[in-house]
Amino acid sequence: MNAAPQTADRWVLARHRLRDDALGILLLWSGFAAFVFALVFAVAAFRPIELSGWETASQIPRWFAGGMGIYMTAVYLPLYIAHGFTRRESMRQLTVATAGSITLLAVLMTLGYAIERGIYAVAGWPQELVQSHLFDHASNYPLILLEFLLLFTVWAAAGAFAGSAIYRNPAYGLFAVPVGLAMVVVSEAALNPGFLEFVTAIGGWLGVEADGVSVTASLVITLGCLALATPATWLLVRDLPLRNQQA
Repeated sequence: MNAAPQTADRWVLARHRLRDDALGILLLWSGFAAFVFALVFAVAAFRPIELSGWETASQIPRWFAGGMGIYMTAVYLPLYIAHGFTRRESMRQLTVATAGSITLLAVLMTLGYAIERGIYAVAGWPQELVQSHLFDHASNYPLILLEFLLLFTVWAAAGAFAGSAIYRNPAYGLFAVPVGLAMVVVSEAALNPGFLEFVTAIGGWLGVEADGVSVTASLVITLGCLALATPATWLLVRDLPLRNQQA
């Protein structure tokens, strides 16, 4: 196993990764927000705005969070190992950096609801929500932030698991990708009971009404997904072989 390079900065990888990713997230989010609100105004030229456009647009950043997880284990981890950092140290620091990045992303997505609220107030549009959430109105920012944190955490963890499996052996991806998708589906269904019709149907069959979302249940499901993804990912990367090594 490689020995970690000596450095005065114990968290050098996490700091550099978070700095670079944070800048990228800020730039991408700015462009994304500008596009979403421009699209809302374009739609308003043809029909009344009655729903939150930001709620619909928020489906896209979930995939970005998953992509960050994939990059963590399939791109950055092998890179840092090749530069002499141990697998354990690289994973520890990349996990911290990813946690910081998805927290920033969750804060920005919450900010999007606040910006939208201001725009809608000036334009006289109702900021109605279509889906069920942890929050029951678009100004409940603490619960909005919590929901995004839970969702992005599961997406990133699932991405890290899938990325490590694919890097280690593409054939492993045939198993890892469906498992990762199952984790995000369960998480999405917990936070939005109408996410899948069969979830609502099962709830009705069991006599459980899906009128709201339980914070406790969402936390338990998120922790359960992490309890599955974290050790599974470590099993894949603890002796991860590097590709294209010189003999």
